[in-house]
Amino acid sequence: MAQRRVDTDEMKQRAKVRAKVEADKQADVLRSRLGELAVEAAEEYFPEQYQRRRRQDMVKAFAAGVAVGALSRWAVKRQR
Repeated sequence: MAQRRVDTDEMKQRAKVRAKVEADKQADVLRSRLGELAVEAAEEYFPEQYQRRRRQDMVKAFAAGVAVGALSRWAVKRQR
């Protein structure tokens, strides 16, 4: 009888963990979709601001890539 109670408690605990994992997955999907909708709305209702922001982000990413490339090249030269 005691063994059966332990099994039931363990099953309940496992079910809670599975439910939490599933809830977390669903929350991630919903957050992702909400982000996509926000970007789509910004693009539709504020096209100039969206394009300006996007260009700024691309310039920042390009500058970061150049900096990483320059540092990598410097580090490789220093190793020799």
